[in-house]
Amino acid sequence: MWWEPPGGEPVDYDAIKRARLELEQARAEVEKLEQGTEKVPEEPPRPVRLGDIVRIRGLNVQGAVQSMDSENQEATVIVGDARFTLDVSRLTPVEEGTSLEEPQPARSINYDLEPVVMSNELHIRGMRADEAAVSVEEFLDRALRNGADSVRIVHGKGRGVLRQSVQETLDRNSLVKSYRYADHRDGGIGVTVVELT
Repeated sequence: MWWEPPGGEPVDYDAIKRARLELEQARAEVEKLEQGTEKVPEEPPRPVRLGDIVRIRGLNVQGAVQSMDSENQEATVIVGDARFTLDVSRLTPVEEGTSLEEPQPARSINYDLEPVVMSNELHIRGMRADEAAVSVEEFLDRALRNGADSVRIVHGKGRGVLRQSVQETLDRNSLVKSYRYADHRDGGIGVTVVELT
């Protein structure tokens, strides 16, 4: 049915009715789907065991648990040719039956995992961003275990690539309470001061 108001565009009432009907049908489908979806409570992850394949939080890589120290709540994890000693809280077991992911050749890293630590300070100038991210993760983990409340990460000013990499790493690390640049006389934007939890 068409109706043309004086001086206006014609209105197609049949099209409006069809659109309303389609909208009601879509709304009913959505309600039906919502009612049929039951939320299953998530089960907490099972404890990490010797020989498990685990994902390392913060690094987004998988490795195999080689040894465990239950007293210190630490595990040694093998990732490719590298060996990490990490808090068990940073490890999530991968579903059983899953094979260990081979490290991507383009992302393989060869370096000494011991960061250059002077008291509570880490120097990463000259590193690549991926190397720096791993060093920062390890440094924060070690600093917290040593009882540090705050640490300094010296990345330099440069073009800001390392500074950005450090901030991205700190943003996703649960050990970090807050971070800021150092005072101007202590390094300014070339140094990030991190407060730990």
